Amino acid sequence: MSVPTIPNSVTSPWTKSPGCNTPWLQVVSESAEETTAEQDEVVQQRVEEALDAREDLDDIEVEVADGVARLTGEVDSVTTQLAAATLVRSVQGVKSVVNDLRLAPRTS
Repeated sequence: MSVPTIPNSVTSPWTKSPGCNTPWLQVVSESAEETTAEQDEVVQQRVEEALDAREDLDDIEVEVADGVARLTGEVDSVTTQLAAATLVRSVQGVKSVVNDLRLAPRTS
């Protein structure tokens, strides 16, 4: 009998181990979940302060969940996009960065 696989999605509690087709469920206690949320708030504040300190990066939006910082918004260049990701990754408490920054359209 085969085990059905459940698609891995952002909203699903099911995830797959690397190199494994069998999903597993990650269970987190409420107290651990609250602690993580509090830690994420602190990390998000640190990231926002770091971005606000740079004039070229102060319009970038950030969300932090489980130590993963997701950057959104528009930037003028690839250089600025990479600078933002590099800066955010250096902030204490950030485990990884999802760089969803878009390049602003060039005006002629």
